[in-house]
Order: sequence, then C-alpha cells, then structure tokens
Amino acid sequence: MANQSDAGHSHVITHRRGSFSSTEYHDLPHVKLFVLPYSEDVVDELCTGPADAFSKGIQVTTNKDNIFSAGACSTYPHLPNKENREGDPIADTFSIQLQSNHTVIASVADGCNWGTKPLEAATLANRAFREYLNRKQCDTSDVSEAGHFLLRAFENAHKRIISGKESVWDAGTTTLFGAMLLPVDTSTVGVLDVDSETPPPFGFVCASVGDCKGFYYSKAEKRVLDITAGNRFNINDATDPGGRLGPFIPPDGQPDLRNLHLFFIPCHPGDMFIIASDGVYDNLDPQHLGLSPRECDPSLEFDDWSAMSREAEEDAKVLYVERNLEARLGKLKECTSEAVTRCILDHVIQVTLPGREWLMANPRKRLPKNYREYPGKMDHATCLTITVPEPVPVEDSSSSERGSAKRQSESDDSDHELEVVVAAAAPASSSSSASSSKSRSSKKKSSK
Repeated sequence: MANQSDAGHSHVITHRRGSFSSTEYHDLPHVKLFVLPYSEDVVDELCTGPADAFSKGIQVTTNKDNIFSAGACSTYPHLPNKENREGDPIADTFSIQLQSNHTVIASVADGCNWGTKPLEAATLANRAFREYLNRKQCDTSDVSEAGHFLLRAFENAHKRIISGKESVWDAGTTTLFGAMLLPVDTSTVGVLDVDSETPPPFGFVCASVGDCKGFYYSKAEKRVLDITAGNRFNINDATDPGGRLGPFIPPDGQPDLRNLHLFFIPCHPGDMFIIASDGVYDNLDPQHLGLSPRECDPSLEFDDWSAMSREAEEDAKVLYVERNLEARLGKLKECTSEAVTRCILDHVIQVTLPGREWLMANPRKRLPKNYREYPGKMDHATCLTITVPEPVPVEDSSSSERGSAKRQSESDDSDHELEVVVAAAAPASSSSSASSSKSRSSKKKSSK
C-alpha cells in the first residue's frame, strides 16, 4: 500500500486505552483469528438501510438478539410549499451482517452533498465493501491480514462507485467507515499486552476514510473511547470530511485518502461499538451545543474555541464527547444496542429542533449562527450500534491457520492494494461548489 504520509515509514500508534491505530496493515497485531469460509448458510442476518430515504421519522432496525441496531434520520426542515424535506433523499447508508460464529461485517457510508449521486455512491460503497470481505473471509488468518483486506475492500468500493459511468465525474463521492468484529484465538493475544484477567475473545478491526466516527464502550470500565480521534483534519470546516471514496482528485478522479486509517480494539462480551455519521457527531460537539471551552472543562482557561490551538481544541472536544456519551449510556435502563441507537438519534432530533422550527417559520431567511439559541447542525444522521456477543465455541482451531495457504488471485482484485490512491498524500482540490441551503448544515461536502 502507498504510505499516506511523507515520512516514508509506518505509523503504528498504541492508541489510548489499549487500542491500536496505523496507516499500514502489517503494523497491526498478528493476533490469530477463527474464521469461517463464507456461504449463505453462515449468514444469520443481513440488514441494510435506511429502507426509506424520504422517511420523515427515525428508522431503526434491530436484530432478534439485539446484537446490532442501526438507524437513520434527517434533521433538515420541511419548508412550506415544498414537496420534500430539504436535503432529501437521505444520503447516509448502512450495512451489517451477522454470521453464525458471531463474526460481524458492518459499515456506514455518508454520501457527500445532496441528491441521488451521493446516495448511490454510499449504497454502492457499503455493498462492495461487504461483498469483498465475504469473498476473503477464509483467507483472513490474523488481525494484520484483516487490515489488509479492509484496505482492499475500500479499493473495491471506490472501483464500484465509478464503474459503468460515461465519465468518472458522473459518480458521486462518499465517506466510509467499515469494520469486522472477529473471534480471536485467545492463546495468541499475549502480543497485545492487555490489562485484563480474561483474554479478549473478540477483536474489532476497522478502517475509516472521511468523517464518520467510531466509538468503543467498555462494559467493565463504563468508559467510552473515540477510536477515530483526530480523523477530522479541519474540525471547523464542514465542507471538508478529510477524505472520501469516489472521484475527487483530478485529472483521473482518484479518491481522497488523506485520513484513511486502520484501527484495532480487543474486546469482551457486553462491550459496544457505535459507528456514527457526522450528522450524529456534530450534534455531540460542545461548540455546536453552544458551550464554551471553560463550560466544557473548568480547567480550560478559554472562553472562545478560536483562541485555542487546533490540538487543544480537538483534545477538549474528544474528551467532552466521550464523557457525554458515557453519561447518556449510563442513564439507560437497559444498555442494549437498540436503546443506544435510539437514545443517540433522539438526541440529534431534539438538539436541532429549535433551528428546524425557526427555518420552517422563516423559510426565506438564513438561520442565525447562534449555537446557544439554535444548537446543533442539521444533516443526515446515522447510528449503528454493535454489542459484542458471547463467543461461539470453536471446534477446529486450525481454521486460523488456513489464510496463507488458501490465498488466490481473483480477476477483479489485483494485488496492488489501493494503487488508485497513490495521490492520496497530495493536496486535494475541487473547483465545484456545494449545494446551497439556507439551513446551517454539515452536508455541504462539495462533490466534483
């Protein structure tokens, strides 16, 4: 894979509280996995959505055992005398697949801008991501190899988005967060040096490009971790998600992979993972809630976010969002996947209500930029929650040894990983303008 920096070396980081982060798959831990060859027989449940991109309410789908729950909504207003709500159709999409050994393949894509092109890009990205990983499951022998295939799945998603277009620029663009929850061989987790009496039986391996967010909730510690902390390069520019798949970089329409990254979290039954589009995250951001730095943390000697350095601002906001989510999850009577998804999406709807009502009453005016009176950002919002299940007994531990022996080339997947993104380290540019809207929104990620 082409390195995503100018440094010329890998960037593995032992992230906060036991998570691992890298731009290169071979730097992820070589923890062995228990895998099942893909077939329709091993898929217990498959859920994609939202079912209705024009739905006026919150759409939530939960599997029978509450292992996963996914939902989407729009917080844009429905202005008088308009057939549809502003921003329709919803351009966020999600996909989640649960298998009989409790392997999970999940993804959230947030189409950049408004209209059918970003919706199509997001839908194609999720489908191509899932289908590629299904084909490669029997080859996935350890966490590092899983990271390898995640990157290849992102390449596959980009190719699917632009395939069949008369001009590459006819395709839309999308951000993508894709993950696999995989059962691990606990005899090999010693390389992680995790502080736990019981070895973690699962690993959450994920990749992200763009500004979707991933959060990890530890049931034992009652703590939330922003897995993707720092993935928003320009945290005050809603038009720049930091990266995207689909045609973006001229002249050939290469994707923008500035913030493409891999992550790995060892985890235990009862732990949770929350994947959210920026339409959720922006409404947890303290600045968008009308709070000053000092109000977030009395130890901060700033009353204005603009007075802080980018690093200090990012750290303060990440910590606030983590604590905010911990408090919300702590108040739930039952902390299930469905309860978490509904809690978060209900919050997004309520936060943006004052601004939405103002715009409906003043359809010809622009919403005042006053986050205390009109908090939040209107957008399409998606939340997908996964609860780590109990491990399924593994009868044949040799399944984790099958990877290298079974690898074979496929006609549609060449061995050059993401060669289409060699230019990812180059400055991204686009001369196009975002869709106009009188609402203050974060959906204005311009698309060529």
